[in-house]
Amino acid sequence: MRLYKIEILQSPETVHVPVEWEPGIFVGFTRLADDELHAQWVDEFGADKEYFNPSESKLYRSRSSARDKVRAVERWGGKARILEAEVSEFIPVEEANLRRKRERDQARIEKLRQKIAEIESETFLDEFTAALKASNDRNAGHL
Repeated sequence: MRLYKIEILQSPETVHVPVEWEPGIFVGFTRLADDELHAQWVDEFGADKEYFNPSESKLYRSRSSARDKVRAVERWGGKARILEAEVSEFIPVEEANLRRKRERDQARIEKLRQKIAEIESETFLDEFTAALKASNDRNAGHL
């Protein structure tokens, strides 16, 4: 099964407009910075609906649903793309945790094996160097 989500690469340019809610009390209102796009937004959603981006955390079961959200971001002047995930199976959380622990343990084992091989290599080189020196010393004594 595939799941999709969107990633907003560049949000449409917006401005924060102070609006007087009550005398002396101002609240912020986010609108599109481009006047023409803002006018289209107001025509479609009304003047009291401030601009917002689609959620980047929502998952979609179809690529076309995700594509609709990307088009919405692009329509208002932003850039977005679709991300896809392949979900091959659903398993109990306990089993998933156990798999991850085994993977971490295997990675740790491999790291330790590499360290052991490095130490053995250094030890072999030290022993070989010592044996060679001893052999050279014995040969030097016969001359």
